[in-house]
Amino acid sequence: MPTLTWIGKDAVQQLHRQVPYRLLRCHDELSVGAAADGNLLVEGTGDSR
Repeated sequence: MPTLTWIGKDAVQQLHRQVPYRLLRCHDELSVGAAADGNLLVEGTGDSR
């Protein structure tokens, strides 16, 4: 089976372990539309609101 390899592949495959994550919290004052619609638009701001 063919495989893809490139310079820096190991670093790319491990990057997700270095990126911090945050749980999404709903801010009613920033929300638009009905929550039951199932549509979600997320914009990352980088701050810790």
